[in-house]
Amino acid sequence: MRFRFLIILLFSCLTAYPQYSTDKFGVEFSSRRMPRYYVPENDRVFSLILDAPRQVKRAFETVEELERFYVPKGWGRDRENPYLKIIISADYLVIDKIYEIEEVEKIRDREGEKEVSFFRPAMDYHIPITITAVSPQGRTETDNFTKDVPREPIVFTIVAPEKFKNPIHAHNFILDNKEIIIEREIRNRIFELYDSFIPTINNSYVYMPEGDFIHVWLLDNKKNSFYPKYKYAKEEIRNIFSRLNYDGGLSEVIRDIKPYIDLIIEEVNSLNESDKKQKSAKTDLLCALAEIYYGLEIFDVSAGYAEKTIALGDSRGNKILKKISHYKDDLAKHHIQSKHFTIEE
Repeated sequence: MRFRFLIILLFSCLTAYPQYSTDKFGVEFSSRRMPRYYVPENDRVFSLILDAPRQVKRAFETVEELERFYVPKGWGRDRENPYLKIIISADYLVIDKIYEIEEVEKIRDREGEKEVSFFRPAMDYHIPITITAVSPQGRTETDNFTKDVPREPIVFTIVAPEKFKNPIHAHNFILDNKEIIIEREIRNRIFELYDSFIPTINNSYVYMPEGDFIHVWLLDNKKNSFYPKYKYAKEEIRNIFSRLNYDGGLSEVIRDIKPYIDLIIEEVNSLNESDKKQKSAKTDLLCALAEIYYGLEIFDVSAGYAEKTIALGDSRGNKILKKISHYKDDLAKHHIQSKHFTIEE
């Protein structure tokens, strides 16, 4: 009899616990990443300067070709009075070595299979390039030098796709096409280094789109009275936040998410924190409300729910308060009201 009582008690505990289990899921949306520096809108103009000898300048039709390659989003051009200067400095392209690479191929003829040597033209060269971004707030640069001490320009190698039976013909191919090859390689190396430098400029000066992320909890057990709304609410919360774009949509998301906030509040109020299991679930749901309001940029309400989780002995509330503080500092530093805004092209 006693054994039977223990079995019944065990099963009652197992069925009672999941009633207050919660499902944690991620919610993604877009916002603006804050650059390192704040630049007033009227000052967001730049210029590009190509500081190079004639050999390098001849590889480009005009400096505008490089200007068009990259324009910081939200910035305009002003050669006379730029706030940001992008300076591309390059020296002569110097050929270090012209040589031939021998390749052996197997071919078939009437006499059977035999090995035949071919020669491909090759060239080693270097061209020192430094790209600098300069504004009143600071400077940053990149170059194509080695990390060794003393630092030296990186030596590049090109191997032509053409193949010749005679090594002299392969050698003459480079000599005959030297000017075309030099111009092409100058362009390749400058555009390649410039492209690699763009993320650095963006991080310093441009309000780029980025992905943001919050966590949400819902009661998810079939024995719970809220379960019929669980799966639909989970998908809708995700869908609504996915419509929050880096250039707007905040007011619509706040309107559409309200029924699901009300649902979570109803779940919170249904739980008794004097019960250990219910207290744990309640804390999760309070964190969900704090995170949702954080994502909506309604920081006073978010902080209020974060403080309630702290009062229940959960440290996640402190982390949310730190996120809110950092977010508000960003808004103040960049003189904006929200991280969701349109940038003029």
